[in-house]
Amino acid sequence: MSVGMVSSLTLNTKRFCMGSQSGVKGTQQAVSTPVGDGQDLMGYVQHLLIDAVNRGASDLHIEPQKDGVRVRQRVNGCFVSAAWIDPHLYPAVLSGIKVMNGADIAEFRIPQDGRMTLNAGARRVDVRMSTLPTRFGESVVLRFLDRMRVGLSMDALGIPEAELGRIRSALTQPSGIILATGPTGSGKTTTLYCAIQEINRPELKILTVEDPVEYALEGIVQVPVNTAIGLDFASVLRAFLRQDPDVMLIGEIRDEETASIGIHAAMTGHRVLSSLHTQDTASAVVRMVDMEIEPFLLAETLSGLVGQRLLRRIPGHLKECYEASDEQRAALAKDEDQGPLTLCRKAVLKGPNTKETYDHTFHERIGIFEVMIPNDAIRECVINKSPGQVIRSIASKNGMTCLREHARKLVLQGEIEFSEMILQTV
Repeated sequence: MSVGMVSSLTLNTKRFCMGSQSGVKGTQQAVSTPVGDGQDLMGYVQHLLIDAVNRGASDLHIEPQKDGVRVRQRVNGCFVSAAWIDPHLYPAVLSGIKVMNGADIAEFRIPQDGRMTLNAGARRVDVRMSTLPTRFGESVVLRFLDRMRVGLSMDALGIPEAELGRIRSALTQPSGIILATGPTGSGKTTTLYCAIQEINRPELKILTVEDPVEYALEGIVQVPVNTAIGLDFASVLRAFLRQDPDVMLIGEIRDEETASIGIHAAMTGHRVLSSLHTQDTASAVVRMVDMEIEPFLLAETLSGLVGQRLLRRIPGHLKECYEASDEQRAALAKDEDQGPLTLCRKAVLKGPNTKETYDHTFHERIGIFEVMIPNDAIRECVINKSPGQVIRSIASKNGMTCLREHARKLVLQGEIEFSEMILQTV
């Protein structure tokens, strides 16, 4: 469903928002949104969505609480308060969201998924909806996939040149499996899309199976998962093997069956790309073995692994310098003989009552990466089911720059805060 901005009357959001809230809730001000006659409800829903898109949010969270419905935007990994909806009016707002996303307004007992396309001015944004029954009502999360903000290029990811060369070398292999690893929201899907675009040529048959298809790619056959009718990753992959593919992208390896089919495809002369939810590259190897993939098959087919995180970059206009403490110097492998060490952090701002406050919003994030290309020693570790720390140690000796090391360099360059490195890496 396409939702555009309409004009006629003016909506006062006080009809749907609770009045001024204090404390945790913050302050909610009335905002005007153009809507048509009789469209106050849908106009307000549009306002919530378009405001989130305009602020660069990746997600919009609508969360029923005991005394109201909290609305938050996730901007560059941080939550920003957006509104509080009157709980008496929330059922109507929820129904409007469900209608827009093609969900069942009469169903509130089980989770639902939906999607829509939002026209925010000249921008066209795909929206994915997820509902979840909670104690105080249905919670909703809306994820925004802004096609105009995604530059599907390996060069735009921020991968260091040496590591980028290793990835590109792995992508040129005629067969094998490449895994993008990291926690939720670390940019794995974007990395996979960029990799696919890197090798997309007319002479190749490229198939993808995704849940859901996030971005349409020219010249590539993309299949969305639909578990309601039995169209899951495993069934689609089995069909893929009869479609004469050269390259297959699996949106996510979630279970043993999907992993097994992906490994089988890599063994039979196909290039396979997929993602896996693990903390780093070494953990991904252990996880695949835990899925009961035969270690010798994994060792034979594994072409490369990319581990990644998205860290908050310090805004240039709010950057301030300070001298590192002894503990920080030690963590950054800097001793006193190397002279003073200056680090950067986000400046503390002056609040409205002259109190010092810390603004938790950051303007953008920057990726950190580690790239593991298995050699004979690593393959032997895989066959022997060695622990992750052993695999990580061998990979580091083989030239892999770990996530912590990449983050350390960004701290020393003044791109991220020291605390961000400690929080996001081990």
